[in-house]
Amino acid sequence: MNMKVVLLKHIAGVGNAGDIKNLADGYFRNFLFPRGLAQPATPKNMQQAERIKEASARKAARNKEEFKKLLASVQKESFVLLKKANEEGHLFGSVTEKDIAHMLQEKKYPVSEDHIVLPHPLKVIGTYTVQLQFDHDIEGSISLAVERGE
Repeated sequence: MNMKVVLLKHIAGVGNAGDIKNLADGYFRNFLFPRGLAQPATPKNMQQAERIKEASARKAARNKEEFKKLLASVQKESFVLLKKANEEGHLFGSVTEKDIAHMLQEKKYPVSEDHIVLPHPLKVIGTYTVQLQFDHDIEGSISLAVERGE
């Protein structure tokens, strides 16, 4: 059985905050409602959904501009990450999204590991093009040199 619900937050594969959806009542009752992700679609909650959508749209516009500025500034730099490696250039360990995010945050760029797209961890010394993907289809890349160090 389905019921109309108002989403309070973005839920991947379901919808965005403020959307009104027809969802299985068990999914709503057992998962969404206890976690504060949705409410029943009463007239009062539907009015709240409109306010949530408007606030979400304003926030999205601000975030989009911030992401564009961040991407423009981060693309102007070249980054170097020092890692331990053997004589052939193979790293002891690997460079992951978390390592790159930590390096960017140390340089005062608020980039989370969710924004970094690596097809696989980097395991060899070299220069790489690392993709960044932000919300609102804003994407670009940075140059990252992994060098022997430490």
